[in-house]
Amino acid sequence: MQIKTFILPVLSAESSEEALNKFLRSHRVLQLERHFCSENSGYWAILVEYVDGDLTDSVPPAHRRDRQNAAQDLNDDEKQRYEVYRQVRSTLATKNAVPAYLIFTNEELATLAKLPELNETTIKEVKSIAPSRLKAYIEHFYTATNAEESRKPDVPDSGAGEPA
Repeated sequence: MQIKTFILPVLSAESSEEALNKFLRSHRVLQLERHFCSENSGYWAILVEYVDGDLTDSVPPAHRRDRQNAAQDLNDDEKQRYEVYRQVRSTLATKNAVPAYLIFTNEELATLAKLPELNETTIKEVKSIAPSRLKAYIEHFYTATNAEESRKPDVPDSGAGEPA
């Protein structure tokens, strides 16, 4: 991490502003602090903490977030539920004008898809999802799960035990 300071006078600040903006565009800023000083007609003192280059270059691979497919360990039925849940999440995200991951992450959807049945009892066992998000959104997933189950074709019986 490195630091750089800037002084922006209140009057005639154009060249100082341009220097600051150019610096900010060309560096990865970690934090910026600004303080107004009223001395000498007033000026802003700005402290910028920054890193040059890509932050992930300095992070060991074990600490980087894996971008693996959350559904890779799911069986066929679970993958089907996972895809339905992704569609529901996408619809909710669009409706609420928020990124989809704020509804549930892919990993959280995979956790829900692994549940044999999605109901109030089974979701209480899920500790990895914040209760407030479960409460806010889970009803939409119940509805989607029930609709999906009603679309599945009935499996015909083998005929054993039926009267002739």
